[in-house]
Amino acid sequence: MFVLSDSYLKSLIKKGELEIIPEPEGVAFQPSSIDLRIGKVFKQKDDIKIIEITDNYQPEDYWNTLEEVESNGDCYTLEKNKLYVIESLEKIKLSPDYFLEFQQRSSGGRRFCFANSFSVGSLDFSFGKFSDDKHKKVEYCIYPFTKTKIYKGQRAFQLIVFKNPTNEDSNNFFYDEIKLHAGEVFELKEDVEIDTKKKFEIEEYYEKVKINKIEPGKNYLVKTDEKVKISRHTAGLILSGPSTKMADEFREDIPPEWHDIDFLRNYIPLSFSCFNAGFVDPGYEGNLTLQPHPNLFPIPIERPLGLLRIFPVKGKVERPYGSKGLDSKYVKRN
Repeated sequence: MFVLSDSYLKSLIKKGELEIIPEPEGVAFQPSSIDLRIGKVFKQKDDIKIIEITDNYQPEDYWNTLEEVESNGDCYTLEKNKLYVIESLEKIKLSPDYFLEFQQRSSGGRRFCFANSFSVGSLDFSFGKFSDDKHKKVEYCIYPFTKTKIYKGQRAFQLIVFKNPTNEDSNNFFYDEIKLHAGEVFELKEDVEIDTKKKFEIEEYYEKVKINKIEPGKNYLVKTDEKVKISRHTAGLILSGPSTKMADEFREDIPPEWHDIDFLRNYIPLSFSCFNAGFVDPGYEGNLTLQPHPNLFPIPIERPLGLLRIFPVKGKVERPYGSKGLDSKYVKRN
C-alpha cells in the first residue's frame, strides 16, 4: 500500500473523497498525515470489573460502561492507571477506495504512556475501511501510567490514509522492514504529574536506567540504537509488537512453565506489545522512540523491540518533516 502525501490528502478533501468536519488547515497538515484534536473525554466507571461480550453484544453496550469526564475550563485531568476514551473533535468520512490508520502524535506518545485507537463507529478496523456512508469520530483508548493533564482542542492524533497500488503503480510499489533494538532506556519516575501543555523534558519525568530485561507492569521509553533517515518519498509505521518475522527470537524467551500453552507458542504477539511514539514522517532523521510493554513475562533487552515498516508515499510531499511551520519537535534527533 501507498501512504498518501499532504498534497494528495488536500486533493482528496477538495474532491470530496475525504471529508473532515471541521476542515483541517495550517499545521494540521503534516507531511503524510492530518492531525486530529481532542474533543470529549470518557472514563470507565469505577464499578465496572467485567465486560460481558455475548452474541448480541453491540458497540453501544460498551458506551454504557463509560461516563463523561468534566473538564476544568479546557483541561481534563486523567488519573493514574484508569481507562479513558478520547473522542476526536473532528468527524471523518472517507471513500471506500482508501484505508485509514490512526496513531498518537509523537509528543503525545511520550506523555499518554499507553494509547491505542480501537473504534470509529462502524468503521471496519481490519485496516480502517469505512463500512457505511456516515461521518465518524475517532475514539482513542488511553491508560495513563501517571497523572496527566490534557486539553480540549489539543492536537493529539494523526490520521494516515493508505491506497492500494494500481497496475500502473505496481512497478514502483515496495516496502521494507527494519528491526529496531534498544539504545538508551528510560523508566517512568514514581508519582510524577505530566502537563501536556508544558515543554516535555524526558529527564523531568523519566530516569535513565541500565537493565537486562523489560519487565511487565512498568513504563519505559526506549530510544532505538538505530538511526533512520526517511526520504521525502517514503514514510514509516512501527508495528505494535513482534511480527512473524521476529517470532522465532521471542519463542526463546518463553519461560518453561508456559511451554505447554499452545496459543502462546503460536501467537507470540499476545505476549508483548510495543507502542511507538508517532508515525514516522517523510523527511525524518534520527533515532526513534519505542514504548515496550511485556504482557506476560520479561523480555531480554537485546531482543528487537519493534519493527519499522517502510511504505512508499504517493503524491508530492509539500512540506517534509522539519519544514517551517510544521511544529516538528525532533529534527535530526540524536
